[in-house]
Amino acid sequence: VNLASAPRDLEYPAASLSDQGFPGITPASLLESFTEHFALWLECWRAEGFVPVRAAWLNRAGGIGEAVRVRLETLTLEGRFLDLDQDGALVIETGGDRRRIAAGEVFPALG
Repeated sequence: VNLASAPRDLEYPAASLSDQGFPGITPASLLESFTEHFALWLECWRAEGFVPVRAAWLNRAGGIGEAVRVRLETLTLEGRFLDLDQDGALVIETGGDRRRIAAGEVFPALG
């Protein structure tokens, strides 16, 4: 997480929390807030299952229906971001097929 500044000249744009209107956040305060919120969502998952966690994630997700690139260990896929499935895997449409992605780096499509 970039707090005060973000690197430039990357393959994909990067931003910092300061750039987004949240200046002065320290690593310690970020970690404290993250752990508090993570604990709340973990408790929700344990008590109610993945359904409400998934719904909240999808409600906040950007880029649904848009083109993405996904870097896997041995290949890069291009497709359209469709969903987050019931197991938490990213679902993309690529080459006319739906594909579940359990782990990878996800970026907006180039160009």
